[in-house]
Amino acid sequence: MAFYNFKYCLLIICLSCIANGQRTPTITHITQNQIRDIGGQVDLNCSVHYADDYPVLWLKHDYLRSQEILPLSSGSALIIRDSRYSLRFDPASGTYTFSIKNIKETDAGLYECQVPISADNKIRAEVELQVRRPPIISDNSTRSVVARGEKETS
Repeated sequence: MAFYNFKYCLLIICLSCIANGQRTPTITHITQNQIRDIGGQVDLNCSVHYADDYPVLWLKHDYLRSQEILPLSSGSALIIRDSRYSLRFDPASGTYTFSIKNIKETDAGLYECQVPISADNKIRAEVELQVRRPPIISDNSTRSVVARGEKETS
């Protein structure tokens, strides 16, 4: 009887290993939409599970060029060489962090974390980065010097 219990336990363990090996990657977290000032800094996080055998990409959908999609990174490597960009990967949490420092107005756009499964199947999540311009103070007033008892003339 103990032999059958051992075989049953071994079968359960093997089936569990097979099931774990065939899991589809999932994106478990993406940073919420961000609003940042010009010159500021932002961290965009994407956490994935079961993606060990798949590339994880960061892409940018450019607002200024409506159809342009710019690949920024693949796995833990940057594709675009820009000193303002950095990428970190935390294997413990499966989190890919794409960082931008010294933000420019052209950094505004939709950033996509993507795990391509096949040519027609992609797991994806998006975060929007809005870039705030500094306020402009315009002085439309005119100066007048008026002596006491006199009326201002325009």
